Amino acid sequence: MVVAWWYADEREHRVSVESPDEAGMLLRALRPDGDELAPMVEFRHGDDGASLIVAAADPTVLTYMQGADPPYFVSAGADEGTESLWFQYGGSESEFNVCAAVPERDAFAALHQFFASEALPGAIGWTEA
Repeated sequence: MVVAWWYADEREHRVSVESPDEAGMLLRALRPDGDELAPMVEFRHGDDGASLIVAAADPTVLTYMQGADPPYFVSAGADEGTESLWFQYGGSESEFNVCAAVPERDAFAALHQFFASEALPGAIGWTEA
């Protein structure tokens, strides 16, 4: 079972997600309309399993953790630059370099792999954080 967790409207939300397609629909539904920061949604296999964290945006940023201890990974996109992308994670602002941005379609391919296996998805490139 995969659980989705995110923070919005000044409170924590947690739901069970049955499929990667359902996860994609959740991410699209959480995408903000205006100037709000997009939430980052943590998809986790069980209570102590691997986590894939995906920003509800396009382009998006992903992070991966096998567990509580390092190593941690951040998506590696094709863009180069020094600009920052900002999202909301756990009620706090989170900053990522634009180099971590990947297209939504690639993030959804990584979600499909993550639902099938707790291993680091190979659908996108990663850098160790």
